[in-house]
Amino acid sequence: MRKLLFSSKRVLFIFLSSLFLVLLTPNVFGYAAENCDGITPENKIWWDGVELKVGQIGRLTIIKDTRLYKLDGERKSYSRTLKTGERYRIYAFKPGKLSVGGGYYVDRDTRVKYETPSSAKKKPFSLQSTGNSKSE
Repeated sequence: MRKLLFSSKRVLFIFLSSLFLVLLTPNVFGYAAENCDGITPENKIWWDGVELKVGQIGRLTIIKDTRLYKLDGERKSYSRTLKTGERYRIYAFKPGKLSVGGGYYVDRDTRVKYETPSSAKKKPFSLQSTGNSKSE
């Protein structure tokens, strides 16, 4: 009987300790939601007149005609020529290469200009991806 009583006290102690810790933990989701007022997945973020898309890490402006190619392992397969003045979204990069999506790349050299958006423009996307928007 005494052994059973000790076991019940131990279970009760563990339960109360856990409850105490849960109640003391701050509601981080509530705080994050307060910082996301007005930001919803439907909001569009504009960067110099062009919509910034989820997953976009930068943009590419073609300075001189440059070749677009698809990578097959390390082998480049020519697709077409990108013309001077055109702009493209950048979603990833590899050493010396910039990805315009769909497995297509351009060489990162003097024929192209790569730019990244400001932290303020990227912030709404990080809030949406964590699911901390009040609209959810």
